[in-house]
This record gives sequence, C-alpha cells and structure tokens, in this order.
Amino acid sequence: MAKEWFKLTAGEFIMVNRQRAGLSQRELAKRAGVSNQCISYLESGKSCNPTVQTIRGIARGLDGLIGWSGLFVRFQDAQEEAER
Repeated sequence: MAKEWFKLTAGEFIMVNRQRAGLSQRELAKRAGVSNQCISYLESGKSCNPTVQTIRGIARGLDGLIGWSGLFVRFQDAQEEAER
C-alpha cells in the first residue's frame, strides 16, 4: 500500500513529485541548479539539511507542482525529528 502524501519524508515527497512530472534526477538537478548527487542524496534521505536556496530551486524545477514553503516544512520536520 502506498503511503499517504502527508506521511512522506521530504525525500520521498521530492521523488514522487519528480516522477509525476516525468523527470529524471538529472533533469530535475539541471532545472533546480543543483548537482545530480544532491537530488539523489535528498531522495534517499542521506541529507536532510539543504539550504533554502536548494529547496526553492527544487520546487521551481518541479514547475510549481509543489510549493517551496511546503517542502521546507518537511525538511524542518525531519531535522527536528533527528534532533530528538
């Protein structure tokens, strides 16, 4: 059973929306102005502390499918959870 959208991690959220947009990691990285490795790390959960600029770039790269502020909140939640 697929996770409900509100239970997705930030990385899963990026991956699902990237796939919905029909983009590869490389294509999203180019649109977002970040490295392919950055997208890969974020999607795999290896990095949960990207800059606001990176988050905005990813949101722009997804052509507005998601708002950058909503994505930012997911990363903040992940960081707070990791600190507990």
